[in-house]
Amino acid sequence: MGIEGDRVAVVEGSGAAAPTGAVRPRRLGPVRAEVRSVVELIAAAGFAVTIPTLNLLAANAGIFVSRRADTLDILIVALLALLVVPGIAWILEVGVGLAVPRARRWFHAVCIGLGVGVWALQFVKSAFGAGPVVLVAAAIAAGLGAATLRLRSRTFAAFVLLLAVAPVFVAIWFVALSPAHRAVASSSVSAAGARITDPHRVVLLAFDELPIGSLLDGNGRVDAELFPNFAALERTSTSYRNMTTVAPYTEVAIPSILTGQYPREGALPVAADHPDSIFRLLSGTYRINAHDDVTALCSSGTCPTTAVGGGHRSRIRSILDQGASLWRSSVALQPATSSYAPPIGIPDPAIQSRRFVTSLTRGDRPTFDYGHILLPHQPFRYFSTFQFHRPQVETVFDTANFPAWNGAGDAAIGRELHILQLQAADTVLGQIRSRLERIGEWDDAVVVVTADHGITFRPDEQARTVSRTTAADILFPPLFIKEPGQTTGAFDDHPMRTIDILPTIADLIGAEIPWDIDGVPARAPRPPDEPIRLYQWETDDIQLPDSLVAEPGEFLTFPRVPLQAEAVAGRAAPAGGDPALRPFRIGPYGAMVGRPVAEFGVARNPAPGELYIPSGSASLATFDPNALDLHQTWQEGYYKGAGGDRTLAFALNGRIAGIGTADKFRRNDDAYYYALLAPTLFAPSGNRVEAFVVTGPADAPVLTPVRIGN
Repeated sequence: MGIEGDRVAVVEGSGAAAPTGAVRPRRLGPVRAEVRSVVELIAAAGFAVTIPTLNLLAANAGIFVSRRADTLDILIVALLALLVVPGIAWILEVGVGLAVPRARRWFHAVCIGLGVGVWALQFVKSAFGAGPVVLVAAAIAAGLGAATLRLRSRTFAAFVLLLAVAPVFVAIWFVALSPAHRAVASSSVSAAGARITDPHRVVLLAFDELPIGSLLDGNGRVDAELFPNFAALERTSTSYRNMTTVAPYTEVAIPSILTGQYPREGALPVAADHPDSIFRLLSGTYRINAHDDVTALCSSGTCPTTAVGGGHRSRIRSILDQGASLWRSSVALQPATSSYAPPIGIPDPAIQSRRFVTSLTRGDRPTFDYGHILLPHQPFRYFSTFQFHRPQVETVFDTANFPAWNGAGDAAIGRELHILQLQAADTVLGQIRSRLERIGEWDDAVVVVTADHGITFRPDEQARTVSRTTAADILFPPLFIKEPGQTTGAFDDHPMRTIDILPTIADLIGAEIPWDIDGVPARAPRPPDEPIRLYQWETDDIQLPDSLVAEPGEFLTFPRVPLQAEAVAGRAAPAGGDPALRPFRIGPYGAMVGRPVAEFGVARNPAPGELYIPSGSASLATFDPNALDLHQTWQEGYYKGAGGDRTLAFALNGRIAGIGTADKFRRNDDAYYYALLAPTLFAPSGNRVEAFVVTGPADAPVLTPVRIGN
């Protein structure tokens, strides 16, 4: 008996193998035939799934950093990516062979064709940026051609067999040489042995995605009404209002804070790529208490507490989930949009901040407390109390706006949610200060509070990419430094950069840095018009094709003086009125919030269409202000027959409770809306909700009622 393609040839009566004779369809076996089937399926699945998935994971090596993965994790991920899909296909193929032997070779050919078709779709999308029709046509043509050739050509079958080498080599590269390997490679960084003459407790708190203008009252000071704990810090520290980031990406900006070095193209946020950091400087003298779920510059030997990724099973599941998400984007018929939500598996900021606060304890030697807190970073979901208005899942608003804000309405809602979540960051800051005061470690400590970079909420601009228009929003994060014993606030507006934070800390504790760095202490003289240097390289995640980018390894420059004045002139929210309502009054029609509907002109006839509230308007009838989940405050849904983009106002019990926006679909007259309603305007029971289309000038708006459907 011999193998002939996918069938077994048998010479009647002899039982001997022969190249000719009656052909019997193959059910199962022999082993050589099954091995050939599996290898061909590995080849087909390799080009369709394995190679693109492993390449995408390698290009997003921060996934492995954030999960504190190890070499065994990436080995298992590589093996699963290589074998799971072909293994499932082979099992199905064997099942088909056992049930309908004649259909097995056809099923095998279809699997090969499917793999080639998916690969063709990815290739055409990547190389030519083609639309859905072309992508589907290319996939079908390539798939049908490959399936036909597999049925008819032994040469093509041999070629497919040979191609199986490619995914195997990619898997080996992924485990042994890729950025993913560098992200998990163990590194042991020895203490610097630095001489420290005046050791004090050092607390370095880095918030995320926070422009200084979001904290201010329009006069260059922290808005004490909205952010009482930042204001209290301002009164007892030096506020450096001319401090600029060196990069708008967390994975690059945070290492620059911790090393005092300008970014290096291709460096991963791990200790192996940044051995000379504040952790190495202090580890010989200080107890290190580090909490960062995005970067891993503190080696595991120095910072064992940073290993928060869970066990192998949970880490691998999380990595595979992210890999599947990246792969789905690669085969999507439409270009994928990005959200800035933390990767799957990173702890919720509420849990993360609680973990950091409880870690603050007294010790028998000086302590360095470092916390990178993912606030007020997206996804936006928290009030100041850490009650949440949206569940921790993607909503239309999370993904619809990025990488650019889609008009003034979206930008206004984004900023509103940002300010509310910044109030949660203010709560965390207050908890940290209270904890340190309670253990008697605040007064004598060096306390540094900053952020990696800012974010912009300008209509039709990219949220995180610096342009000439958005530079003041993204380039200037806050920096507060409380020196030991400092009780009086001060403002220092001479130029500073995030790379100057490390040498400033070293200066305050009398530490000699035994390696060269780019930053200098805050006390060092610097020309007031020193240009801003920004390392903004090309990235697919948060940029549009025409973004302003520097060449790899190079940097952009921006004029400091006018941009700093613009940044410090920022205002968190309109002044005046009930402080609880101020964040809801952002935007052109924001002044309406809290006022009775009767104060405005209301049209007699309703607007076209019908607006649908999730679970019906009755779901808003009762409201518990003490509940952890305040999802009733966030409303999003369909506005049937809207006829265009609309600004909406929602009223509760006769008072405007929130301003929203409805974005019309391209294919019909329907729209999708979203709005946040002020929780203080809800009554415990009997809430009556109304919706209006808002038109006219901001100082004399006209409300047109909208029917609310069931």
